[in-house]
Amino acid sequence: IYFAIQNIAYFYAINAETLIIHPVKTVGPHSLSLFITGSAMTLLMTMRNQYVFHGNAVKIGSGCVVVTGASGAGKSTVAAAFLKAGYPLLSDDVCSIDASQTPPLLYPAYPSINLWQNSLDAFQTSNEGLSPVREDLDKYHLPIGDQFWDTPLPVTHVYTLEISDLV
Repeated sequence: IYFAIQNIAYFYAINAETLIIHPVKTVGPHSLSLFITGSAMTLLMTMRNQYVFHGNAVKIGSGCVVVTGASGAGKSTVAAAFLKAGYPLLSDDVCSIDASQTPPLLYPAYPSINLWQNSLDAFQTSNEGLSPVREDLDKYHLPIGDQFWDTPLPVTHVYTLEISDLV
């Protein structure tokens, strides 16, 4: 399967196991990384018959809770609040679920969370030393170290956040 992301790269996925990437010469490393870990990995997981959601997952009890929603709905901010309360993170931005298992299992992704500057401010966290998600965004990768849960867990609940003008 071939796909392209304008001004970023051309991607070739072979047999759900190999990903060949031809970056555009002018793409920055942060932007390229974002699309590899997002769009390209989503394609590979889908080719492996996984259900892939735009969201995050935190460990609560012996399972995990998945929070989905549109970009800007506050998914990562909610996950950061769970982290602050002591709940480990399994995934941020992309959740891969194997529904052939009973119960369905969520596979962990990367030991970091992507937060906008206003969320970092709300959690009193500096962006000093953090890598930007993209060169042109005020959003950063925040490593979570030992707060990352690296073992698949059963999905116990799925919630969807909606953007609203109501308070």
